[in-house]
Amino acid sequence: MKSLILPLLLLSAVCNANQMSDCKDLNVDLRSLTVPLEESSKSFLDDSVQLYKIDQIEPACCSVGVAVVINDAQSEVPGVSKCFAVMGYTGANIPNTQLVHSRSRGTLLIIPASTYNPEGDGTSLDTELVLKLDLPNSNVSVLE
Repeated sequence: MKSLILPLLLLSAVCNANQMSDCKDLNVDLRSLTVPLEESSKSFLDDSVQLYKIDQIEPACCSVGVAVVINDAQSEVPGVSKCFAVMGYTGANIPNTQLVHSRSRGTLLIIPASTYNPEGDGTSLDTELVLKLDLPNSNVSVLE
């Protein structure tokens, strides 16, 4: 029984992480991009924000996430970017992502997504992944 508990705890932690991190911290690189890119990427705000669907293959329950590449407004060197990623989903519908400007919450990306269904019947639960863009400070965060 003990041998089952640790893997389940690790799986639960990975699948429920859903925290924005630097791409390097999650080992997200070009190999993580899903293809074709036409169906898994989208640009916003005159190409200053790039959104990509990523898939780390494992764990199968929650290997999908998104990466957001933004201009590094803090850098003195032009063309420098920052990459942020969030994992823990079973799907992300990048083509249907919307950019929304909210007076109370700021600039948001609303991404239709799906999460692991712990009931174990093979279905996913529909949800929205909401990301807040803080471009002047070169930051992206997940809104709960």
